[in-house]
Amino acid sequence: MKAIYKIFTPLFLIGLIVNGISAQETGLNRGVDPKAADLVIQGSIFELNGQYDKALSAFNEALIFEPNAPSIYYAVSKQYILLGKVETAVEVLRRSLKQNDSFVESHFLLAEIYHRRGQISEAEQHYMAVVRLDSANIDATHSLALIYNSRKEYQKAADFFQRVVNLGRTNSDIEFTLGNLYYQLKDIGAAYSTFRKYIKTYPDFEKGYLALSAVMLAQKDTSGVIQLLQETYDANPKFKAIRNELAGIFMTNQQIDSAIELYKEAFHSDTTDVVSGLRLGELYLASGDTVQALASYDNVSRKYPNEWRAPYQRGIIAFMRQDWRLASQEFEKSVALNKSWPDAWFRLGLVYQQENNLPDSERCFRAAQALAPIHPGVNINLGFVLFQLEKYDDALIFLEKTFEYAGQDSLLKATALTTIADVYNARALYEKSDEYYQKALKFDSDSPTILNNYGYSLAQQEIRLDEALEMVKKALEQDPENGAFLDTIGWVYFRMQDYEQALVFITKSIEKRDASAEVLEHLGDVYTKLGERERAVEAWQKAQELEPERESVLMKLGIN
Repeated sequence: MKAIYKIFTPLFLIGLIVNGISAQETGLNRGVDPKAADLVIQGSIFELNGQYDKALSAFNEALIFEPNAPSIYYAVSKQYILLGKVETAVEVLRRSLKQNDSFVESHFLLAEIYHRRGQISEAEQHYMAVVRLDSANIDATHSLALIYNSRKEYQKAADFFQRVVNLGRTNSDIEFTLGNLYYQLKDIGAAYSTFRKYIKTYPDFEKGYLALSAVMLAQKDTSGVIQLLQETYDANPKFKAIRNELAGIFMTNQQIDSAIELYKEAFHSDTTDVVSGLRLGELYLASGDTVQALASYDNVSRKYPNEWRAPYQRGIIAFMRQDWRLASQEFEKSVALNKSWPDAWFRLGLVYQQENNLPDSERCFRAAQALAPIHPGVNINLGFVLFQLEKYDDALIFLEKTFEYAGQDSLLKATALTTIADVYNARALYEKSDEYYQKALKFDSDSPTILNNYGYSLAQQEIRLDEALEMVKKALEQDPENGAFLDTIGWVYFRMQDYEQALVFITKSIEKRDASAEVLEHLGDVYTKLGERERAVEAWQKAQELEPERESVLMKLGIN
């Protein structure tokens, strides 16, 4: 497709001929050559009829008789453009301007060509030539304003947009852009007056009121903003962005009841406004009134049973209350209505994780990860669940993604590396696990979890036990009641053959948290070393009840 340039019609050239080509244009103190005049008229007629090749021939012949006439050069260049020969047109215009640098139309056409090609500096040069020669040229002035704005030269952009407004050819976009430029330049007075004028000229354009309110907030005139937005919203209830802004200001100023009343009125006056009903629930929740929040969401669901955001919000309330059964029901409703909202899947995965329903947790985290593949929180939770499910290869994939997408979050990177180390430790690939624990400690050297897990790994390997003991002691200094840490230090003492100390800490571990098969097995192992076989068997049997297929326990119980 050929580029479209703003070029003058043939009537412009005919006018030049009728009025005569000036001595300034020709460089001669004489009238126009009659032959040139005839040829220009012929060329203009050909152009009007779309016969651009014949027009070009006529204008080129006219140059023989008036070789210094810039208007004829301009006509020649225009025909080359119409014939798709833009490079040739540019060369003709350049030669013409070398002969006469004061012909506005040639500067403007050349500027337009450069502008459309992205040669902005060259375009700027010729637009500036136009406004120097013709200060009332709005097209060139507007183009310069756009160039400076795109280059973020905001002061120059504001100056030229203001010139456009002063010249009288303006529109809502130009005036709004000018107001924004003044605001960016922190010329609050000019921005205020520009947007005040804007809302008078364009009273039906909501964005003007919002922009004016932003300026007034910059002046710290909060009461004035509230008055402006309230009056505007009262007069224009369809202005929903105004309502949202007003509610936000109410919230910022601890006037939550005013924000609630705003949305109550909106929802009651227009029950099709689902957003108002949902926002009302959010405001009640922010105020701490979960009863009214739930009532608002229930109201939305009754009127719009297919609206997924209402059960999603009810799920969040249930999640906050740690009502996992209700939370799972509400989030399941939400994802059934809208399968494309990753946070609903993510929260549902967290709920199932809390319920130790790992298969469903995996299902939900995988759905969330498919929708938000680079979200580190989704990847770390999916990786951890897969680790718990002993799907180690898959776990490593998502844990490595977590590290890749964690950005500057050193704690999240440390967590990802620690869990990768845990995966290798579970596989008894201890060289790899040690490598990743050490990497994790570089990101968070005091993390009690990393210190505990690394210490436990060393105890499993029965190496560097003194170092392992110091790690776990350091972890317990930060969290002395942590059942997992207590079991670890007990197991380190077991490996060091200090069975009395092992018994103290492992027993304390069981007292501090729900017993796990692993800890009960450890307890049985300690009792065995202490010569208390019956107590050992009792502990192993309890471990088997929790994990009937735990092979190490079955072997100790003599069960094939």
